Amino acid sequence: MAMSGTTRLTAVLLLATTADQFMLIALLWFVLEESNAPAMAAMVVLAHQVPAIVAGPLAGRLLDRYGAARLMATDNLARALVLAAVPLLHWVGSLDLVVVFVCVAMAGALSPFTYVGSRALLPSMARGRNLAGANGLLSVGDQLPYIFGPALGGALAAALGGAAAVAVPVACLLIAGLLAAGLPALDHSAGESPDARMENHGAAGWLGFRPLTSDPALRALLALSIVYYFAYGPLEPALAVFVRDRLGSGAAGFGLLWTAFGIGAMAGLLLVKTLSRRGPGLMNALSVVAFGLATAPLALVHNMPAAIVFMALGGIAWGPYVALEASVIQRRVPARHLAGAFAARRAILWTAAPLGVGAGGLMLRVLSPETVIGLSAGACVLAGLACLLMRDLRAVRDPDAAVATPARADESLSNH
Repeated sequence: MAMSGTTRLTAVLLLATTADQFMLIALLWFVLEESNAPAMAAMVVLAHQVPAIVAGPLAGRLLDRYGAARLMATDNLARALVLAAVPLLHWVGSLDLVVVFVCVAMAGALSPFTYVGSRALLPSMARGRNLAGANGLLSVGDQLPYIFGPALGGALAAALGGAAAVAVPVACLLIAGLLAAGLPALDHSAGESPDARMENHGAAGWLGFRPLTSDPALRALLALSIVYYFAYGPLEPALAVFVRDRLGSGAAGFGLLWTAFGIGAMAGLLLVKTLSRRGPGLMNALSVVAFGLATAPLALVHNMPAAIVFMALGGIAWGPYVALEASVIQRRVPARHLAGAFAARRAILWTAAPLGVGAGGLMLRVLSPETVIGLSAGACVLAGLACLLMRDLRAVRDPDAAVATPARADESLSNH
């Protein structure tokens, strides 16, 4: 039986995100073992994220202009080709760290197409109904990879070596590309008047940044996400060193913790519709506080089972966040400019996240990983509490509470 459009879209995102997570876990561990330098391991994450900051807004503009389905297919196939160089060069004995960083950077520059394209296509495929629930389903593609991607990446990195294990994400990306080629090509301009096209052209100003900065609700949500992603950043490099030095485990143990995080995030997705009805802005601010409270005890544990529990709790807090925010954006931004808006959001947040990761790498030079984890968790708690004071954030309502068309901003949701 043929896949529905939403199911196919979720499968494409699932495979692409799995490839990203698997690749990052395997190569982060490979670089850590080769260089024995935690700061170099942090550079793997930075090498993947920083190019996406530069390429993201342009990707959004291209997606809006030429269609998401075609460019999502191209993205996945091109990333497969780029990353295939890592295991091939490893097998012939010609792989060095410079090549690893170049391949990771190129994959990072291409990665916005699939993430942004999937969010932009979703409202049309869901036909504007129950966006919070539809985004919860699509977020399976974001969160499920944390369950098996890191575990497989860590296990195969330990068994085969991080470079050889990259053959698995290459296969995932090839399949994702073929699935994306079967997505419908949607024409958002169909049926629009010339005046509407001119109005939408103006709304797309600044490569998609204007809708996020001119709408009070979206501006408040964006401010919360910036502080959240920066505060979370130091956890990633600190956790790898924590697993090795404090828990006495290796790549498999590192992957296991992220698997626990993914299981928690999947459980958190079950709360999306309920939380949306209570107000996406308020609930997202509280989820940032909950994430910090859940991950703070990691700094005190000395065994893997306890660390697994706290990572799972952190995943529950993390899981609903993007789905809640995405539903509001999809209601308030014209459909023909959704890709640009999501790409601009991603570029902004992927500026905050690498800064947080880089700060974590620098802190690890002088502080223990337990201290860095504690500081990251404390920053999340403070950020969430501070953002609760923002009136525009607290006022963001459930996007499914009023009937709206995905093609135009829902002015009835404006906050007063």
